[in-house]
Amino acid sequence: MKVAVFINIAIVFLLQACCTKKDCNTGLYQMELKGFSFSEVDTVVVSRYEKNSGFVHLIDSTVAWTSLNNDGSSTLYTEGQIDINKDYKIYFPGIDQSYTLTDFQMGRKACNSCAPFGRESDFYDVLEGYRINGVTHRMNTVFINK
Repeated sequence: MKVAVFINIAIVFLLQACCTKKDCNTGLYQMELKGFSFSEVDTVVVSRYEKNSGFVHLIDSTVAWTSLNNDGSSTLYTEGQIDINKDYKIYFPGIDQSYTLTDFQMGRKACNSCAPFGRESDFYDVLEGYRINGVTHRMNTVFINK
């Protein structure tokens, strides 16, 4: 009897050990900037538009902040989560250049899914692609290259 109880406990621990047990919360809050000097990205204006409006129906604009990374790139932080159901124009006054960000493609990945513990609700959305100035990029991080 003791052996059966021990085996059942061991099976439960083994099944639980295969689970990923990670935070399923996701969101897109930043963009990576490549090829810009820090003085070119010290001020960045992020404008949000209605999706597919041709950048005519402006919703709001905000000045984003940036940080310099060890590899010389910069990270641009938005004032909250990027809404994938909107289009964006990112303006760099230091170089008088704008970039459009549209057509977010999302996928779903399992989170903490391990039989018998996984639930259908344990999924999270991941960025799989987007368009910068009309060019499609298939990656899970938004990169803006100068």
